[in-house]
Formats: sequence, structure tokens, C-alpha cells
Amino acid sequence: MDGTATIGRLAPGIPSEVREAREERLMCLFAILAGLFPRIAFGIYWIARPETVNAVFGTWLWPLLGLIFLPFTTLMYTILWTPGKGLTGWDWLWVGIAVVLDLGHYGYSAYGNREQIPGMSSSA
Repeated sequence: MDGTATIGRLAPGIPSEVREAREERLMCLFAILAGLFPRIAFGIYWIARPETVNAVFGTWLWPLLGLIFLPFTTLMYTILWTPGKGLTGWDWLWVGIAVVLDLGHYGYSAYGNREQIPGMSSSA
């Protein structure tokens, strides 16, 4: 042993099947995180792969606004974006579902807090 640590990579003696299984588990954990906490998932994705997010949006303003207002949509758009092609075909369906989820979240939040909104009452 030469005394150097292997940080961030697997030891060379690990078979490729084990590496692939670990990568699949990590992606499953990321999918669960994205479904439950899209803002946190997009933040982690942005920190882990800033070159990808910069390539998708070209500036820091749009991903920041997406992170604040439409987190599912921003995350899906960034994950599905293909360099040189953008979004094609069925990718737009997933982005549309993400928009519906984001807007549904805002609608449900407004409905759940309707007693606190001026002019709204439960007696209709």
C-alpha cells in the first residue's frame, strides 16, 4: 500500500457489477429525494454538476428562479435536457407533469390556507 487514500472513487479491485449496483442505488436515493424534496435535490444537483446546469440555462438567474418558484419543473428540465438537442418528444410530457405538480402544490397550499386569505371563507 502506498498510503494514499482513494477519495471519491472505488478501489480498482471492485468488479464493474458492484460499481453499477452502487450507482443504481444512488440514483434510486436521488429519485426519492427529488420526489420528496425537489428544492434540496436540485440544489444538490446544481452543486454536484454546475457545468450541466450552466449548459442548460446559460446563467445563474433562471435556475435560481426555478429553484424558488417551480422546483419540480426546473429539476425535470435540467435532468432531461440533452446537450446539442435540448428537449425532444416525450421529454416535454415529463416537464408538463412537473408543471402540473408545481401548480398543484401552490393550489393545494392556497386551498389549505383559505381561512387565512382575506376575502375567503369556508361558507360558500
